[in-house]
Amino acid sequence: MKMIRSPYSINLFMSLLIALFVCMGPGAACLWAADSPPSPQVIINPRGYNQLKFEPVAFQTIDSVTIAGTWINPPVADQTGNQSNGKKNPVVLFLPMLGETELSFRDMAAFLAHDGWSSLSINLRGHGKSTLQGIRRLDWKQFRPGADFEAINKDVEAALGYVIGRPEADPSFLVIVGAGVGANAAIHGVRSFQNGPSAGKLKIRAMVLLSPGHGYRGVPCKYADIAGLGAIPIFFCASFDDKLSYDTVQSFRPLETLNRGLTFHFLEKAGHGTTMFTKNSYLQQQIIDWLNTKIKAKDTDPQEKQNQ
Repeated sequence: MKMIRSPYSINLFMSLLIALFVCMGPGAACLWAADSPPSPQVIINPRGYNQLKFEPVAFQTIDSVTIAGTWINPPVADQTGNQSNGKKNPVVLFLPMLGETELSFRDMAAFLAHDGWSSLSINLRGHGKSTLQGIRRLDWKQFRPGADFEAINKDVEAALGYVIGRPEADPSFLVIVGAGVGANAAIHGVRSFQNGPSAGKLKIRAMVLLSPGHGYRGVPCKYADIAGLGAIPIFFCASFDDKLSYDTVQSFRPLETLNRGLTFHFLEKAGHGTTMFTKNSYLQQQIIDWLNTKIKAKDTDPQEKQNQ
């Protein structure tokens, strides 16, 4: 599909260029619009926090790790935070980067709630309150490259299972957003889930992968891994200064011929994972716009759209 380039601050010189393009006619203006900020609504202080209920949740993985997180529903009239009208909502699962907690996605989750999405944001094992495996205490800083980090895939599988059990969740409409090691875990967790006994109970409509990296902490993220996801639309984002992630995402570009739902977004000097949110003020809104206009707005299954 397309590669999106994000702008930096518009200085006086840029303002003059805009005026010049407008004067040159609609064709030139459209060319400029392709690189313009997608929305005037930049996320700084999310709207309507006081209208949302942040529900603490916990569930266990197959290897007995207790995963803690937060469930958020769209605001409802009775202000209880419960879905009193029986409506089922599309769901977003948020998977943080290494060293970060569910709070790194709190702003985006709040905005999406006001757009009709429910969400589950989790702390990956060894992070936040997800530190117990039976009586053993986990700390990600003590994890060994490879097996310990690959086990995070089980957190994703358990989270998907939890979503299936939520009465307000639409099991036919799930999106996964992962950053860094969370992006790698999303890829492998989804593939494992697709081959498991609950695969038919949940439909993954799209993924947003921020800074996935092949070999990061010993976890692979290869061309074949992405190809194995099939026709799921994916929004990739990486920064030029994050070489591992940038090179990894670039290696997926040939897949555009097989999956027309792929979008590639590259930034400059924006860092890794959700750090990019602080370095580029438009990125969160671009992801929200992509989810609402390219994914949620579709009336048919993305797999079917892919084959049309």
